[in-house]
Amino acid sequence: MSKVVKFIEKIASKIPGYGGYMNRENSRETDKALREYIAKKFLSLKSVIDDKKEDALEDIGLEFLSDLDRLSSILDRLHNQILYAARGYAGVFDRIKVYEDELETLYAFDAEFLSHYEELEKTMQSLFSQGGENAKQELRAARKALEALEKKWQERGDLFESFAK
Repeated sequence: MSKVVKFIEKIASKIPGYGGYMNRENSRETDKALREYIAKKFLSLKSVIDDKKEDALEDIGLEFLSDLDRLSSILDRLHNQILYAARGYAGVFDRIKVYEDELETLYAFDAEFLSHYEELEKTMQSLFSQGGENAKQELRAARKALEALEKKWQERGDLFESFAK
């Protein structure tokens, strides 16, 4: 960071209320950036599913395309739920106020949720690994894993709502 920027920030921090405002803005931006990152990671799995659709068409047949489309739809829904989730920031007129301790709880939840990505990615990558033999079971396991993550994400909403009490 340049000396000029540091100097301006130092002066700005002297303005009553400005420092707190900037911290809240940074919290809002951090929360939004984290959710965007998580959403993007999960949405990237759609390209894996698209590859699996090609594999299915070339090697296995059409019978699994609807299952793959279902996985793709769940990923879209999960992506949107993450991206547009209630933010971990409370404006002056917001119904639910999120304070620093609660914000840390949301960050921890989001970080733990992101940890499930790698496991899900492996599950998606392994689809059709044995041809069509175990495809139904693999697709069912992938769908259940996605549905469990969708349910887990809904817990974040419940957690957020609990801050209002």
